[in-house]
Amino acid sequence: MSNLIRSFTLAAITLAAFIPARAQSPTILRNATLIDGTGAPPREHVDITLRAGLIESIAPTAQSTPTGFTIVDCTGETVIPGRIPGFSEHRELEDLAASGLSPLQAITVATGSTGQLIHSLDPTLNVGLISPGYSADLIILTASPLADIRNTRHIAAVYHRGRLIPNPPPSN
Repeated sequence: MSNLIRSFTLAAITLAAFIPARAQSPTILRNATLIDGTGAPPREHVDITLRAGLIESIAPTAQSTPTGFTIVDCTGETVIPGRIPGFSEHRELEDLAASGLSPLQAITVATGSTGQLIHSLDPTLNVGLISPGYSADLIILTASPLADIRNTRHIAAVYHRGRLIPNPPPSN
């Protein structure tokens, strides 16, 4: 039964990738720690602005709140690039770390390097990094994956094309 549910979920996520994002208010992920997928050290206390399914800007955390924005408090949470669908990514990241890569190197290989390869094949696709102009595919974690790569399983929220993906608790 779990394989059937997994297959239906995978099909729904894959189908969602081809449905245009609906208009929504811009979102600010406030006061996050950012691992951007480039291999650079994490950036703490940043605001990530999402608009029209893209990352519009990344800046130091602001004290003011602009009108018309949805604010998501990410204090104490880490934002990493997301890959949709992503059922086996946790295990792949753990295997990369077990092979000798640091958690930062594993995240970079799984997201940024892959995104750069995809972009080199089709320059219209900007995925895999957290940078202005790139698709706002993000995972917000409640624990730092740099401390333990298994912390990628501690997911607070998932954004696909800038839209929060509802994640209701399992019914069982």
